[in-house]
Amino acid sequence: MNRAPLSRRTVLRGSGSVAVALPFLEAMLPRMATAAPAPKRFVYFFFPNGVNPSSWFPAGASSGLGTLPETLSPLAPLQSKLVVLAGVNMQSARENPGNAHGVGMTNLLTGRKFIFEENTRFGAEGWGAGITIDQEIASRIGVGSRYASLQFGVQTLRVYGGAPVYAYTSYSGPSKPMPCEDNPQRMFTKLFTTIDSGSGDAQARLDRRKSVLDFIGEDFRQVNTRVGAGDRSKLDAHLTALRDIESRLSFVGKAGPACTKPIQTYPRDHNTNSAFPAVGKLQMDMLAMAFACELTQVATLQWSSGASGTTHTWAGANEPHHSLSHKTDAASVAQLQRIQQWYMTQLAYLGQALAIKDSNGVSVLDNSVVLAGSEVGVGPTHTYLNMPYVLLGGAGGAIKTNRFIKYSNATHNDLFVSIMNATGIPATSFGDPKYSMGPLPGLAG
Repeated sequence: MNRAPLSRRTVLRGSGSVAVALPFLEAMLPRMATAAPAPKRFVYFFFPNGVNPSSWFPAGASSGLGTLPETLSPLAPLQSKLVVLAGVNMQSARENPGNAHGVGMTNLLTGRKFIFEENTRFGAEGWGAGITIDQEIASRIGVGSRYASLQFGVQTLRVYGGAPVYAYTSYSGPSKPMPCEDNPQRMFTKLFTTIDSGSGDAQARLDRRKSVLDFIGEDFRQVNTRVGAGDRSKLDAHLTALRDIESRLSFVGKAGPACTKPIQTYPRDHNTNSAFPAVGKLQMDMLAMAFACELTQVATLQWSSGASGTTHTWAGANEPHHSLSHKTDAASVAQLQRIQQWYMTQLAYLGQALAIKDSNGVSVLDNSVVLAGSEVGVGPTHTYLNMPYVLLGGAGGAIKTNRFIKYSNATHNDLFVSIMNATGIPATSFGDPKYSMGPLPGLAG
C-alpha cells in the first residue's frame, strides 16, 4: 500500500534492450485517487472516392439518428456514439481549379487551396498549402506523448493515378507531406518494441522469429506483483493482443537455429490487393493499442490513396474502385454500395477496438473523436458539396452523440474549429480564414 504508483510511461523491459509499452493501469493512479484525467484524442479515418448520397444521409431534418441508412448500417452497434453531418462543404476545394482527386486530397485536412506544382492532362496539381488539422491538434495536445501523432496507412503509397499528391492526407506545413507507415510490421516494431542498434544478440533472436514477449518475462512478473486483480487481467489481455498481432504479422514461429519459415497470415507483400483487408485490421488494432498505451493522442488512418484503384473482391466488387465510382449503371452502383458499406464496417471495427477502459473509467472511444471522410463527395461528379462526414466518440462529453445535424452551406474549416474546441483547444478559425467563420453551431460545447 505504501508503494509509489507506477509511472504512466512504464514499459516492460527485457534482455537485449527490448521494451514493450503498457496500457493505462489503475496502479498508475496516485494513491487515494479514484480517477485520473483522461487525455482527449483525435483520429482522421480516410476512405476514397466518395459515397452514394441516397444511402448515406439520414432522411428528414436534424434529429436523432433513428434507423441508419444502408451504407451506415454497420455502425448501428455504435449508434449512441455517432454523429452524421450534412450540408458541410469543402469550400476551399470548390474554388481550387485542378485535378479533382488531387484538389480533394490537398484541401482535405488543410482547408486551403493547394500550392500549384504542375499541369497534367487531368488538370493542375499541387501540394497542400498548410498544416493539416491532425497536425494542428497534435501540436497542442500531443506534445507530452511519445509520438505527437501517428500516420497509419493501408497501401497508401500504391498510388493508382500516378500523382504523388494522391498519397498524402497529412501535412506538417506548406508542401511538407507526412507519409503514412503502411507496412504493419514496421509499425509494430516502432510502437511496441525497442531494440538498441548495438544489441546484435536480441536482433538475431528476433530474426529467428522469437516473440518479443519472450524477452520481458521477468519484468512482467515484477510488475504483476505490484498491481491488483483488475490490472492483472488488463495486462494479460494486452499481452495476448500483442501476441495475436505478432502472429498475424508472421512474427512468431519456432525459436532457435532450426527455425523454419512460419505460416503467413497475409501475403508477405503488404501491397498486394488481397492483403488490403488484413493489413487494415492490423493497423486498426495497433492504432487502438497506441491510444491505450498513451503513446499518442492523435492519429490518421488512410485507406489507400485518392482515386484509389483497389479492387474490393472481398466486398463483392470486380472492378477497381475508382473506375467503378464513375459509373452510374445499376450493377456498378450496387458494387459501389458494397464497397462503401465495407469501409463503414471497418470504421465500426475501429470504434469497437477503442471501446477499452480509459483512465477515467469510461472508454477510450468516449474520450476521443474519430472523423471519417473522403476526398470527394460523389464519384461521378467529384463534387465538394455536402461532404460525407461522420463522427464517432464524444471527446470526453464535449460532443453530444446519436444525432443527425443538417447545416446549410457550412464549411469543413469550421468543422475543424469545432473539433479543436471539443479536444480542448480554443480556436475560432482554421486553414484559410476566408473559409472559416467559427465553430459549427450545436456540434461541440
